[in-house]
Amino acid sequence: MPLSDLARALPGLLLFGLLPGLALATLLAPRWSWWLRLAAAPGLSAGVVGVAGLLAHDAHVPFRAWWVALLAVALVVAAAWRARRGPSGRTRLGLRVTLRESAPQLLALACGVVLVATIAVAFRDEPVPVDSDPAVHAAVAERIASQADLLPVIPSVHDPFVRPRAAAEAVAALSASVGAPSPAAAVLPAALLAVLLTPLGICLLVLHLTGSRPAAMLAPALAAGLPYPALPVFFGEFPLLVDATLIVPGVLAAIAVLRDQDRRQNLAMLVAAAAAIWVVHGLEAITAAAVAVPVALFLRSPMVPWRAWLERATTAVLAVAAGALLVTVLTRVPAVAAPVAPSGSGPAVLEATTLGGGVSAADFLRSFFDFVFPSRLWLVFYVVGVVVVWRLRPLRGLLAAHLLLLLALADVTVTGVLRKGWQKVFPWSEPDRLAAAQYWVLPAMMAAGLALLGIVAVPVLAARMPGLARRVTRGTALAGVVVVVLAVAIGRDHDASSYATAVRTVGMVSQQDLVVMRSMAAQLPAGTPVMTDGIDDAGQWVPALTPDVLLFSKDWVVNHPQDTRVAAIAAACVDPQAARQALEGAGALFVGNRERAGAKHHWTADCVARIPGVRLLARAGDGAQASAAFAVGG
Repeated sequence: MPLSDLARALPGLLLFGLLPGLALATLLAPRWSWWLRLAAAPGLSAGVVGVAGLLAHDAHVPFRAWWVALLAVALVVAAAWRARRGPSGRTRLGLRVTLRESAPQLLALACGVVLVATIAVAFRDEPVPVDSDPAVHAAVAERIASQADLLPVIPSVHDPFVRPRAAAEAVAALSASVGAPSPAAAVLPAALLAVLLTPLGICLLVLHLTGSRPAAMLAPALAAGLPYPALPVFFGEFPLLVDATLIVPGVLAAIAVLRDQDRRQNLAMLVAAAAAIWVVHGLEAITAAAVAVPVALFLRSPMVPWRAWLERATTAVLAVAAGALLVTVLTRVPAVAAPVAPSGSGPAVLEATTLGGGVSAADFLRSFFDFVFPSRLWLVFYVVGVVVVWRLRPLRGLLAAHLLLLLALADVTVTGVLRKGWQKVFPWSEPDRLAAAQYWVLPAMMAAGLALLGIVAVPVLAARMPGLARRVTRGTALAGVVVVVLAVAIGRDHDASSYATAVRTVGMVSQQDLVVMRSMAAQLPAGTPVMTDGIDDAGQWVPALTPDVLLFSKDWVVNHPQDTRVAAIAAACVDPQAARQALEGAGALFVGNRERAGAKHHWTADCVARIPGVRLLARAGDGAQASAAFAVGG
């Protein structure tokens, strides 16, 4: 993604991806800290945009950027008025930031900047985001913009579909009207805004649970290099990134309700966060619950009767259910044609039934540590964290959440006892998702352990060596700085390596592909069905970058692995007649010049040119590395 596209998308992202959520958080929870409201802003903003889009869809009102912008401005004005209701009109926005008091939060933002810079540099030469999920998100964003509807039908010859949770794509679609080159070009920048604030969330969680500023400073650094957000970025799971900004705010709001603190505003935030999660992505509600429930149980004060605690917990659950129900009631998905399975498509194999596995019980833990931690050094931090957290009852909930996620991963990959349940929450149950969810507990455990180790060690050493007390204190502070710098550097290198692998293995779109697509679109009627090599080359981007449609959508290709027609095009040089029959229903055919590593079928422009009845529309490149488009018949 060119850096210039990121810069051009920024104004629209601030207007639609940050301000509405920040204003809503201030309006509903003015007593929340400025930092916590900021951390929740991307997810809440997408929630505001999504709910507004659902209301417009239900009322048959065009979904336009101008009135959503007016809504954002109205929220900002209302939030400012609410925040100034203090004594003598004194502002309560909480915008005062001092270096001493806000050092952990500022360091967390710096870690976020490192994350975003690493991603931007890694993908700067890619014309579009890598892998296949971004092609779907970009197509949805383009259709939202072109049809002025949050729930547009994404056409496909065999399986047209509607994405019922499209708020993240809607933010990208609206941003294109305020500077972004196109909706497709704004999907990654919108996700990067969430990534920027991700370390702030883990920092605030640690600060709330431990009250230790050193621990809160260590946590974002120790989180660098973990599977989140690297794996979601690798696979292009952009709505997940936006939703995840609401995990910590949701957990903290639930804890506050259980403690009967600011009950009204925290219940309001639970409703808003649940609604936003439900309209953006949905599955991160499970992640929030996996963290909140164990943590809340161990934080329960013995002075609070179980009956009172359960009543508060029930209230919190009802608030979450109310937010999800609101979105569910508003979501009226348009009817689409039933999928058509012609001969040659093979049996349908739903992706949810092919859960990840292949890890033996004997080497499960070794595989987990190799997969999750960016360096063996993290094992030291991990052991310290486990030991310390186990000895502190209020923090044992973190360890319980960690073990819960670890057991879920073990069952998905090894035992399969709860396979039917995992299929129902797919893809949350995929190994990469379960490993990424550890982001919300492991850094907190490790940071709490290291911080407490320093707090205990300094007085002990100082007592035994009074003359060295000041040196010991300074040495401990220096050690903390070294750990932060080292962790961020190692984590950054680990992420950069992951992104380089992504470019090499699943980066499938070149500038030549874009040139050929534009030329093809200029010569064909809008809505022409285009046959492509499934998810293995740039053809999957046709509905996002052109007004044409796919003969086979991504889900169709994934759920029909034995479809013989894609294979027939790969064998066009050997059997051109069979390839011609495979083109039935297609008005055009596109061949990309880069393939996914391990692509099942290998298409070449030269072999496709031998198919009877096809006519070359555009070509870029030579030989096997050529990108080309052909008209079928006519």
